[in-house]
Amino acid sequence: MTEFVRVRAFLVVGASALALSHATSSWAAASDAGSSAATSVGEIVVTAQKRAENIQDVPIAISALSGAIIEQRGVRSVDDLQNEIPGFKFGEFAGAGNLSIRGVGTAFVSGAGQSSVAMYVDGVYLSQPKSFGMVQSDLADIEVLRGPQGTLYGRNSTGGVVAFTTARPTSTLSGGASVEGGAYSEVKGSAYISGPLGDRFRGRLYLEGEHHDGYVLNDFTGQRLMDLTGFGGRLSLDADWSSAWTTELRVSTRHEDGANVVLDGFDPRFAIVPAPYNDFDPYRVNSPVHYAGLKTDTLASLKNDIRLGGDVDLVSITGFNHFGAHQLYDTLGDTLIPFPLGSMTHADTFTQELDLKGSTKVLKWIAGFYFFDDVQNNHSSSDETSVAGAGYHIAIGSPATSVLQLTNQHSREQSESVFGDVTYEVVRGTRLFAGARVTLDRLSQGLSSLTSVFGTIVPGGCTAASNPQSVSSTAVTGRVGAQQDFTKHSMGYVQYSRGYKSPGFSQSTCNDPYKAETVDAVEAGYKSRWFDGKLTLDAAAFYYDYGNFQLEQATLTGIPVINAPKSHVYGLELSAVYRPIEVLRFDASLEFLNARYDQFISQDPNMGVPVGTNLHGVQLDNAPDVSANLGAEFDQALGSIGSLTWRAEASLTESYHLREFNVPWAIQPGYELYNFYVTYHAPSGHWQLRGFVKNATNVTRLAGVLGFGGALGVFQPPRTYGAEASVKF
Repeated sequence: MTEFVRVRAFLVVGASALALSHATSSWAAASDAGSSAATSVGEIVVTAQKRAENIQDVPIAISALSGAIIEQRGVRSVDDLQNEIPGFKFGEFAGAGNLSIRGVGTAFVSGAGQSSVAMYVDGVYLSQPKSFGMVQSDLADIEVLRGPQGTLYGRNSTGGVVAFTTARPTSTLSGGASVEGGAYSEVKGSAYISGPLGDRFRGRLYLEGEHHDGYVLNDFTGQRLMDLTGFGGRLSLDADWSSAWTTELRVSTRHEDGANVVLDGFDPRFAIVPAPYNDFDPYRVNSPVHYAGLKTDTLASLKNDIRLGGDVDLVSITGFNHFGAHQLYDTLGDTLIPFPLGSMTHADTFTQELDLKGSTKVLKWIAGFYFFDDVQNNHSSSDETSVAGAGYHIAIGSPATSVLQLTNQHSREQSESVFGDVTYEVVRGTRLFAGARVTLDRLSQGLSSLTSVFGTIVPGGCTAASNPQSVSSTAVTGRVGAQQDFTKHSMGYVQYSRGYKSPGFSQSTCNDPYKAETVDAVEAGYKSRWFDGKLTLDAAAFYYDYGNFQLEQATLTGIPVINAPKSHVYGLELSAVYRPIEVLRFDASLEFLNARYDQFISQDPNMGVPVGTNLHGVQLDNAPDVSANLGAEFDQALGSIGSLTWRAEASLTESYHLREFNVPWAIQPGYELYNFYVTYHAPSGHWQLRGFVKNATNVTRLAGVLGFGGALGVFQPPRTYGAEASVKF
């Protein structure tokens, strides 16, 4: 299957390239210069360097989706970005979202630490991987930066940045609504109204609600799992206090109710229990446990932009995020050994960033300060005596005689950093850039745990003598590089950058510290536009020296975080967008990747991997050697009755690991995934109908793997489909 996908990816991408090349010579001759504005695909403006720039002028590997593309392609979740972004992988495992870019990315299901790929909404960092996907709706654009970001972004990241910007209030009255129905009894609706609130104020109110049944069935109880009932909204207010001072306020909230944590034995070659207690179906479990889940997220941001004169601006971004989650599920998913686990997470995060930036004809600069304060509480307990009909009560305390495992954790993490970055044009078309960031991180954690078996306490739990646990770390990160314009529409860059992720303590095992994670990266890139902007061709080659990669290891008594001392990542990305005529568009990306452990001795007896196993040469997680995304889009005119937009997408990938061990049950086989969309646009432009099929061939994809004497996994959604009607005024 791996070789098949490799060959298929080369054939499809190669055929697409030949078709594009032929189309270029045919259509370019027939197109005049006057059509270039309408068909240009390189005029996307991004703020990756904290200033508005054309995406093709930024010396960073970056992908961006506009609000129109987000709406038309139905990008509703972080999972959808996998079909749009080169080298991007996402999987939701044990309630936490794991983002990965170019093979770099870890989200800790136990709640310890931060994600290796940082996520921002309106400039505010989201510290909780469990909240990924909760408040990213009603969007203006999405930017994904690939590679370590250790200069301009508040929380250093070793893998990259995903930045969401929400829709702004409008200066004229506007509004809209949509309703959608689809697979698994899905019903979803949203509405917004936007407009002026006086001479200096503008507002936007967005509301949403949705419900769908679960795509996983519990055969024992008949309960549908991975279901969702959610509702939320956002209030946005903009104010122009003067010609030199503007304010933007955003307050979002989201509530989700559903049994959204499922672990199930999926591989009979490495089974915890045999059939009929487990049928090894990816979308069925057989457990007497009643699953449940509840998540809430509230996010507020306040941005003040003060123009000081002389092209100098002072920007302040203040953020607050409250997240809470309660979850109950069976850790084994079978009837022979039901093992219900309840978990609770509460987190409050405050951030403050100050940016002072300016520019002259040859110099662009920014200096700033960032503060991060995160207070988190985690509680988990397992109780075999409460099974059928069990509720949240086991997640917040049960009689000691029935508790098998109980963990209470409280932590506070603070980070302060100062940073600066400059770009200087030495001569026309030649620019040098450099930046640095100095970060001080502090973590203090209190942890108590006990394990009992039928009322007998098992030694080894955390005690008062082992608390509190604390660590501090100082890091210097940054970048240095050069950029050269070859022509008016092409440029190249080369840079060195360093990314860093803070050290910490495991949150389910006692006195178990882990080291800071670092990535030293060298990258060379080329960006170009051809044929009056109709064709965009980009390429990036990179090499990472990856130190102390942080990853979790599942054991019977907890999930400690460990470090892989040394790894490497190198690869090549190629991407193209071609719009030969106004009604036709192609897009393609291809990534070659080699991501391997160089020095790593580890073990996981629960996964069948003995103590002292040498993992040298094993592939990093979510890092296929070859992957490709392809898309084709066509606008079909229907005369006086409107138009249709047809789009087809293909995502092809070779096999990749979900765990660091080279065992078959920790590997996702290669696959081809197809999505199809059709949108009808009314002649007035005020309403449209959209139909879609995602994962049309019903490919089964693992999102994550654990092991407790057998392979336990969770799978990404199967085939879904639906139709949406929307109206705007």
